[in-house]
Amino acid sequence: MNIVRVTAPSELLRELRGVDGLEMGGRLTEVGGGVWTTSAYATDEAISAARDRGAHVDVLLDAETRLAQLRGVAEEARARASRPPDDET
Repeated sequence: MNIVRVTAPSELLRELRGVDGLEMGGRLTEVGGGVWTTSAYATDEAISAARDRGAHVDVLLDAETRLAQLRGVAEEARARASRPPDDET
């Protein structure tokens, strides 16, 4: 799942709510001229579908990078959990 920003006219954003794999956030920001932007989680297929319909989609964090970051956090947590507690005496 990628983290994206979707920019499009309001009518198109409403239509995109039905795209499988696209989970748009609740907050919309007007960028002018009847065009709005919102953040979303999206699969690669959903990004393609949104772009095919005319939306501008910026990938803010791709799925591979996001997964690598989550793995890094999990590894750090495991390493901390395996260390003996500090001697506080």
